[in-house]
Amino acid sequence: MATPLPMPKLGLTMEEGTILKWRKGEGEAVEKGEIILDIQTDKVEYEVESPDGGLLLKTLAGEGDVVPCGTDIAVIGEAGEDTSSFGSAPAKASAETESSATDVPSIPLATPAPTPAPTAPVAAQPAPTGRIFASPAARRVARELGIDYRALKGSGPGGRIVQADVRAAAASGLPSAPVAAASGPAAVAGSTPLAGMRKIIAERMLSSWSQVPRITMQAEVDLTNLLAVREASRQAWENDLGVKVSINDLILFYTARAVRRCPAVNVRLTDNALEQMQDVNIGVAVAVDQGLMVPVIRGADQKSIDAISRESRALA
Repeated sequence: MATPLPMPKLGLTMEEGTILKWRKGEGEAVEKGEIILDIQTDKVEYEVESPDGGLLLKTLAGEGDVVPCGTDIAVIGEAGEDTSSFGSAPAKASAETESSATDVPSIPLATPAPTPAPTAPVAAQPAPTGRIFASPAARRVARELGIDYRALKGSGPGGRIVQADVRAAAASGLPSAPVAAASGPAAVAGSTPLAGMRKIIAERMLSSWSQVPRITMQAEVDLTNLLAVREASRQAWENDLGVKVSINDLILFYTARAVRRCPAVNVRLTDNALEQMQDVNIGVAVAVDQGLMVPVIRGADQKSIDAISRESRALA
């Protein structure tokens, strides 16, 4: 009886896999446990073995196709067996076959409801310097509503134009700000389809940007003591442990212990709760030829400095 080969699920978060290469063609003999194709997940490349011996009767997806986990991608059996009941896998189009330009749905912006005002503001009298005073909120609302705030009379302190003045102008139907004529779409010199690791990196970056709050902090840190520790222990680490500990290794080591001492930072936000994470796992940015990867050192707070040093080098 013919045996289907499904797209394997290699982890709890894996939802689909990309077929990189078929090592066997239709009609070729295969042995149980023999590698017949390579796939790529969002984390690794993986060699898929045949679940049974016989012939590769049919491939249900081609190289470059993205196939959901559990969906059949091939059929193994004996010569002459019927494979008509096995349809093609519902694969997504690969990056090479997709259109080079993908339409990104725009997110509609809610237009603030105009606030009724008793009268329309009259033209503002410029300050002696020619400057028009308007609050940042008034400027923002004017941009959103298409109102030329420079033609308004402010009701705020010292004649300052405030948000209410702009909304009143919108409600009264004052002329909108002039809109620059569209110059047409920008010329495109060429495009390169996203595939493989670069596609995964792009998806992860987009997901991170939409789900993780952006916080930027710049601070000066005195590393005198850290450098002194490294210099004092460097020779012993090399002689006794056989590792060259870098500044990055030390930062990882002490960061993991700081997270353990301050568990409030080791949480994740769900719909209605903060989940406290049990383990301290730290991602390390690593530059590779295909882009940027962030492998994870798991249980970093439980590892010695030499273990962290060895693992970070192995991941790189």
